[in-house]
Amino acid sequence: AKQMLQTRRLYVELHRINISQELIKILISTGILIQNQSHHIEFGHQTLVDVLVIKDAERKSISLKSFIESLPAVPFVRPIVRAYVQYLLGGERASFRKQVRAVFASPLIAFHIKRLIAETMAEVIPTNDDWPLIQYLHQHYLDVFDAIYARASLLEWHDFWLRFLVPYVVQTRNTQALTIHVNKIAIWKKLVPNDVLAFWESVFVYDWIDKNKIA
Repeated sequence: AKQMLQTRRLYVELHRINISQELIKILISTGILIQNQSHHIEFGHQTLVDVLVIKDAERKSISLKSFIESLPAVPFVRPIVRAYVQYLLGGERASFRKQVRAVFASPLIAFHIKRLIAETMAEVIPTNDDWPLIQYLHQHYLDVFDAIYARASLLEWHDFWLRFLVPYVVQTRNTQALTIHVNKIAIWKKLVPNDVLAFWESVFVYDWIDKNKIA
């Protein structure tokens, strides 16, 4: 798997695999490996590449930032990055937040990778302790925040935004952000209509917004 990343190909020449022919035959018969028409060796599924590369990084205690910066610029690294982020999300959340903050601050990491990480974060239930990171992104990396905000559709994100984002944008009198959330919250109107209507009504108390536009 590591050779595939280094050579930027999803196959390895047979002579470069340092295992016995007998073991190769067993792995091929079980579908773990396949031999293509050029007699090169591939994995039966790319997820095996992801898993093995991630396990190697974990064993060597490589940070997410260092891991991404070491990857070649090829399309198939995106699933590997996504898998690594999902793996870290399932572990200690404080460590994850520290690692992704370093990634988002790195000028060496392409934005499409940062957006991929942000969108992956949006697919899991947020915790209260995630707010300082989300607020940091809103203040310093708005494009990354927007990637999370646009993808976050779980009902738990609705509660999270009402609990943290709305008070924050009200306190800072961020008219644009509050107006955007007036539209965003509509995606939950069938699930929690009372919450949505109550929020819409509450917005009209602020004299610093365009009430006609909100209406």
